[in-house]
Amino acid sequence: MKQCPNKLIVFPHNADLDHLGAARCLLLRERDASILHPVRFRQNAWETARKLDWFKTVKFDDIDFTALKTVYLVGITHLRQNQEFVEAVGKVSPRIIVMADRPATLPFAVENEICDSMSLTAWLVNRLNDNQLHFSSEDMQMFRLAVTEKTWA
Repeated sequence: MKQCPNKLIVFPHNADLDHLGAARCLLLRERDASILHPVRFRQNAWETARKLDWFKTVKFDDIDFTALKTVYLVGITHLRQNQEFVEAVGKVSPRIIVMADRPATLPFAVENEICDSMSLTAWLVNRLNDNQLHFSSEDMQMFRLAVTEKTWA
């Protein structure tokens, strides 16, 4: 049976902890969003993700693309970063928001939210913190891992 999420968070192939942290930030902001099951995750990102209570995904073949209203592309700026998904979503017309460090060059219109930080997670945590959102200790620990891996700080 097809699932009909209104909002979907999508990772690039070979996503890392920073992408995972950014997805968590989006889930805190967009509580009704779903995560597309990643095609490939880096090993440490996968080991972390599978232990998290909130990391529930939807398989590509189970999505009713016509039901999508908003898609968040986390770090996806060009076709090859997740070609199968980009081709599928290009056939429908949801609102597509790209969160990345550069403008996207995709075969359809997108809204670019340019990250002005070395880490997508740090950038989104700061945006959520400005709205005085409370983070759990589990979230903070994961954010710290993500930012440290990305920036080596």
